[in-house]
Amino acid sequence: MTLPSALLLAVSLGGPLTGCAHDAQALRTESQEKAALSAASEEFWRFLRWQDYASAATWIEDDDARRAWKVAMDEKARGFRISDVALVDLQLGERSEDPHAEHLQQAQVSVRVESYTLPAQTVQVQTLTQTWYRSHDGWFLLWDGGDPLAAH
Repeated sequence: MTLPSALLLAVSLGGPLTGCAHDAQALRTESQEKAALSAASEEFWRFLRWQDYASAATWIEDDDARRAWKVAMDEKARGFRISDVALVDLQLGERSEDPHAEHLQQAQVSVRVESYTLPAQTVQVQTLTQTWYRSHDGWFLLWDGGDPLAAH
């Protein structure tokens, strides 16, 4: 059998080339999800850096959690300033097989945060890890009611 005939046979039988196309689509989707999550996280932290907590809160999907987060952040923000933020790591979890799931996918986002407190102006550098999730409407921060910056 010649190479073109073998190739035609493999394609018609759903051979290895179909798997490659599926893998390429999965990689493309993962790349798109990482880009969307990275953009969401960076915007969230940009709002925090400029003390626009109401805008940052839009990355918390649940209304009650969003209101509670704003209260917690207003409390934490007294004398607290963020001077720099950098995305350190982003790890996507497995995508849910259930298309009706509330959380289609979760991810861990690690950021290096440089901050200081007033009036002492003591600079702190820490790495915070947040859990984000993908809903049907986009990526959102999963906040458990603890520290408004290190949401899990």
